[in-house]
Amino acid sequence: MILAQFGFYLVVGGLSFFVDIGAFMGLRAVGMPLYLASIANFVLATIANYFLSYVLAFKRGRFARGSEIARLFAVAGVGLALNTGFVWLFLRSDL
Repeated sequence: MILAQFGFYLVVGGLSFFVDIGAFMGLRAVGMPLYLASIANFVLATIANYFLSYVLAFKRGRFARGSEIARLFAVAGVGLALNTGFVWLFLRSDL
């Protein structure tokens, strides 16, 4: 069971990656500014990851759904801040 769950976790991660990249490319193609596209695609990928994980990868019932969503977005908020900070840093630096 744990090996199957790990396999589903990898599938969810891969699908979320494609949502992340696809959303970013689509948003940039329609002219959305870089920072906004970066934030929007991060949020879309996080939502996709949650729902795919909920359906495919993880057992339910450990936490109430509201608690799961609150925890997810608390952690994702930190990730979004780091992601946006790195985008800003790399666009502003001479790297």
